[in-house]
Amino acid sequence: MIPTFHGTKVTGKGGGAPQEGICKLTRTLLDAFELLAPMSFTNEQQMGWSRPTWKVRRTLERNRALLKALRSKSDKVEEEANAWLVRRGFDFDYHTHLMTSKEGKVVVMCFDEGYTIDKGTVKLQ
Repeated sequence: MIPTFHGTKVTGKGGGAPQEGICKLTRTLLDAFELLAPMSFTNEQQMGWSRPTWKVRRTLERNRALLKALRSKSDKVEEEANAWLVRRGFDFDYHTHLMTSKEGKVVVMCFDEGYTIDKGTVKLQ
């Protein structure tokens, strides 16, 4: 959404009578915004997000980052994957979609990272 200014009073150079219109600086800023807005689709999309939507998005992104980190450090992690994830703030209530593996197990996905829960233990997919 681009802000619009209707009937802004701007004084002339000599301090004369106010004129109808938008001052040059405001017009320049609006023109720059119009040029940059299509380039930053994510920011444009986020402008309309409500606070609860932000919280969900942030939680999903944190979950994905934690799964990715666990995958890269899985050989170095000495504790159980469940405890490692929970200690770092993973929320098992949030995921993007579910898939079925070739073995018939349900894979819980968080964007492109997934895991299964086998006998109460998280297994990365």
